[in-house]
Amino acid sequence: NEDDIFFRDTYMRYNAYNLNLTVGRQSLWWGPGSHGTLLLSNNAKPVDMIRLNNDKPLRFESLSFLGNIDFDILFGQLSKQIGIRNPDGSLGAGNPKIFAAQISIAPTPYLEIGLYRTAIFGGADRAEDPSTIWDVLLPFNDIENIASEEPGDQKGGFTVKILLPNDVQPFSLYGEISGEDEANHLPSKNSYLVGLDLIDLAGIRGLNVNLEYLHMSKTNVWYRHHLYQEGYTNDGFIMGHAHGGTGEQGNIELAYQPDMTSTYNVGFQRETFKDDSLATTMYFTARYRLGEKSEINTELLGTSIDDDVHGFLKVNYTYLLW
Repeated sequence: NEDDIFFRDTYMRYNAYNLNLTVGRQSLWWGPGSHGTLLLSNNAKPVDMIRLNNDKPLRFESLSFLGNIDFDILFGQLSKQIGIRNPDGSLGAGNPKIFAAQISIAPTPYLEIGLYRTAIFGGADRAEDPSTIWDVLLPFNDIENIASEEPGDQKGGFTVKILLPNDVQPFSLYGEISGEDEANHLPSKNSYLVGLDLIDLAGIRGLNVNLEYLHMSKTNVWYRHHLYQEGYTNDGFIMGHAHGGTGEQGNIELAYQPDMTSTYNVGFQRETFKDDSLATTMYFTARYRLGEKSEINTELLGTSIDDDVHGFLKVNYTYLLW
């Protein structure tokens, strides 16, 4: 069965003039979060795409106040979806397209700011002509909730990360806020993620603590859209945060990397959902490199969802043939 095998990260890349042109499938992680990102993460299968991004940070003398500049642009095709609303109001099936772009600046070594947006369009009998693509490229147009005119499902937001080194306890703060169904040229129905990293805790090199909090829009529409009944998904999985489109999630994780050959993580996660259900998870992971070409990974996880408790132990051995 052709559906039994899927090559997750398979692509060709051409590099020239500090630019990468990539064709194929690549896992993406757009955002500073450690446990998820709002718009593009590795929760879903990678999209078939054409992608252009810079290889090394860009700097322009006339824009030196912006510091290092990075950009990333892609056009891709999602897996087949059903329940796509056509311009005449009927429902059809097809492969929607996706456009995504981000740009980030680092005016100082201690501050990074990013802007990004995504748009799903086309599929079934929905237009994919140059005019529609132009509407998709224009951020935050005013055509909304009109099946015959709205180009697609558009989302946008920004990220910020601040590094605060000091002699007592180095740490960094980060945040991400995103919205969808733009109103008045600005994202609405906003969701956000904030986090704190404590670096080399108590002066112990390689010992880090991460605290992260996620708040999704209370409207429960964040990964849904009236034009696409399967929502903001690829092959049935949300392309953004694995938590889903409503509720809250809190994480605390302790990570220790004593050397380049081993890493240990222990964490606790608490999630709430729109139906007031509660899920708590505790986990431990360990990675140990056995040599240049092999490593072993162990994961122990236990989860409680209301009164249902389950867990698993996974051991994975990897050997590189070349």
